[in-house]
Amino acid sequence: MKTPAERLTFYKELYYREIDRRKDFNNAISVPIALLTGVFSILFYVVSVYDFSRWIFQDFLFLASVFISFVLFIVSGFHTVKFYANIDAGFKTVEIPGPVQIDKYRLDLLDYHKDLDEADKKLTDWLISEYLASAENYQVNNDLKARHFFKFKRYFIYGMSILIFSGFLFMLNFIREKDHKTEQIHISLEIPDLKWKSEFVLSGDSLKKDSVKLTLKK
Repeated sequence: MKTPAERLTFYKELYYREIDRRKDFNNAISVPIALLTGVFSILFYVVSVYDFSRWIFQDFLFLASVFISFVLFIVSGFHTVKFYANIDAGFKTVEIPGPVQIDKYRLDLLDYHKDLDEADKKLTDWLISEYLASAENYQVNNDLKARHFFKFKRYFIYGMSILIFSGFLFMLNFIREKDHKTEQIHISLEIPDLKWKSEFVLSGDSLKKDSVKLTLKK
């Protein structure tokens, strides 16, 4: 059976362990913010650069994958906010009384009981109850933070998986449009006396078919 002093030491260690957990969570908030900022920047970039001139099935698939990843990152950001602010905690943090308050209570106990040992025993029991209540409160808050942080990671990983697939489609679009532009040959011929301008456009497809598209402009 533990003595009151040993019980007090145990609950103090439990309390400070939860304090350290809270500090670790609060220090980790910069990581989700940086990651979300990065992926939203990537989403904006790939959508703004993507060439939608043809609107083939690949383009619709790209838009769908970007939209799904965007929604997943929004959900991930929602859990980041709840992780940081503990919106659904439902109660305030219970703090340990300060040294002045503890000493005042000790003197009141001593004045009431007129016995030092009895006053110290009552003070120890009171401190145990304070440390226990505060440690439990911090534990509930920390468990909520841990739950939201886990959900942030889960939805972020889902979003990154879809974003990687979108990046694959983006690269296919980039290569396709680059090849299409490099294979085009524009030939312009002007005859001032006749006031006609002839423009020849040779694309990769037309070259394969040995055909030439001729456009005459006044």
